[in-house]
Amino acid sequence: LERVAPPLARAYLAGQRPADALALLDSVPTVSTVASLSTLRGTSLLALNRAAEARQAFETAVGIDPKSVDALLGLASAVAVDDVAAALTTTDRALALPPEAPPVRLTRGALQMRADRFAEAEVEFRIAADLARKQSNRAHLVAALAGVTESLLARDNAGGALEVTAQLLTLAPQSQVVRYLRARALFQGGKPGEARPLLEQNLNANAQDTNSRLLLGAV
Repeated sequence: LERVAPPLARAYLAGQRPADALALLDSVPTVSTVASLSTLRGTSLLALNRAAEARQAFETAVGIDPKSVDALLGLASAVAVDDVAAALTTTDRALALPPEAPPVRLTRGALQMRADRFAEAEVEFRIAADLARKQSNRAHLVAALAGVTESLLARDNAGGALEVTAQLLTLAPQSQVVRYLRARALFQGGKPGEARPLLEQNLNANAQDTNSRLLLGAV
């Protein structure tokens, strides 16, 4: 059970089944003594909007393994529910752990966005992108460039967003998120005609894509 629970819990979480992940993890006797299990438990609780309990689970994980980047970033996410500044301070501890990992900068960028500090968010996302390139991690690179795009659009920099989304389309042409971001940049840049086919592609793939439907309505 201890070997099976972590990957199965991750699968549940990826499938948006946090309640199943939590039930599984709570059946493991060592859930409160193994940092990775406690971290996954915190992630499940956070997905269920049980932030106070999630924070306790992440604090338990950090207590077991103070060098666990996942636990520290999870703790930051839980703390951010009430205090974004304190959450950023929590990520400072993760920054101090070598080697620096893109998820740390991605989390910091997301926190800066939450605080409406869009220029600071762009800096964090661009650092994450540079780290991802050095590590040849395509998934982290796509996430970082998506964050850069969001921060640029938030500051009405459609030109910059168009430049970055062009890179994103090359990296992940089949991603609905990438197509949506590209469409947003095109719409904001005064090119609604070019945005329309991207949004229609998204809705053909997933008719429940609310964001694409709303933007298509605006187009």
